[in-house]
Amino acid sequence: MINSLLGCPGSRLRVTSHLLRSFSSSSKTPYQHPTKINFYYDTLCPNSWLAFEILLRYRPVWALDLTLCPVSLKMIQEANKAPSILTQLRNSFNYSQYYFHDVERRGKIFKVPIQIPESPYYLFGAAGSDNQQQFLLALRSKYPELLEEASRQLWYRTWSEDMDVNKIHSLFVMAERIGLNADEAIELIESIDSHKEALKTESQNAVEAGVFGLPFIQVIPNGDKSESFHGADSFEVLASLLKKTWNGPIPNPENFKPIQDAPVSDVFVSLEVFDKIQEEASKVERNQASDKKS
Repeated sequence: MINSLLGCPGSRLRVTSHLLRSFSSSSKTPYQHPTKINFYYDTLCPNSWLAFEILLRYRPVWALDLTLCPVSLKMIQEANKAPSILTQLRNSFNYSQYYFHDVERRGKIFKVPIQIPESPYYLFGAAGSDNQQQFLLALRSKYPELLEEASRQLWYRTWSEDMDVNKIHSLFVMAERIGLNADEAIELIESIDSHKEALKTESQNAVEAGVFGLPFIQVIPNGDKSESFHGADSFEVLASLLKKTWNGPIPNPENFKPIQDAPVSDVFVSLEVFDKIQEEASKVERNQASDKKS
């Protein structure tokens, strides 16, 4: 039948076109070029930093259309009725030992300057991350072009410099580092409280999208069901899914510019001690002001 059809020029054209369409539809990849990816993260989470840097390095290599989605790890875990990271660490000595060792180990392999803070439990518990995540949402609405660098600086402040970035003073430092002047920084930080509901909404939307932990990578296909990855150790699987090549944590070594290690202070104090020092300093200032008035 086909042979007889191929004998006619018009039929040959129709058969060839049909075969080409069939081949094209059967081999079509579901992923767009560039591939759209939503990256959900909390700058309190060190594994989010690792995944963030890898995604940025591979963005031009894999043609990724990357959308950064700041959310709250605490809210994500609460919505999923999962134990908080602080609870997990406190309930298992073995897990806490592994967690921090693994983060530090991956930091060295990924060339991300992670140093475990002296009081990580304080960061995961008392400090939290609401202010810094609201800072990012405020920044995204007013200066979206600064979101990437601001996110990196927040991680760096906590996981390299061992400072509580959730404090307003630290956020002023961050605003200065990313290039805002004093007036812009004040205006931005004064708007943080107005983004409380936005953080709740963004976190709830993330849960509805399937997020249960951070970091969370959501690949948006072209018309098909999305694919998701949790953690900072699934890039080989992601590469296979996208039909790309995984070349390790540094895809272009010749063009790689490492993040500078934070300087180590000669006089190191923990965050709790730092807070006490700040509290005492504030008392002294208040007493001095009171003496001047009297």
